[in-house]
Formats: sequence, structure tokens, C-alpha cells
Amino acid sequence: MKLKKWRALHGEEEKEQLHAVVPLIIARYRLVMVEMVEVAVPAGFPAILLSGRIARE
Repeated sequence: MKLKKWRALHGEEEKEQLHAVVPLIIARYRLVMVEMVEVAVPAGFPAILLSGRIARE
């Protein structure tokens, strides 16, 4: 619903620009998502947490 309103207000060109920016946003917040996943994983899986920390360092 919001997307349809956005398309009505902005042209297709701006929509394409948005699609170009989205991967950059995902890359920027990937580290934050990894942190959230580590918090969500139960304590019974320490190997997953350890491998995540090693990959970052």
C-alpha cells in the first residue's frame, strides 16, 4: 500500500535508484544482524558463536 503511494509520488527512475541503494544498506547492517542472531542462538550452540567471532576478527 505504501509502495503504491510512493510510486505515485516518485517516478520509476527514483525507484531504480532505491533498488541500487538497498544492497548497500543490507551490507551495512549485516554485522548488526549477525550480532542479533548470536544473541538469539541458545547457549547449547557455542560452536556457532565461536565461528561467528573468528570470522569477524
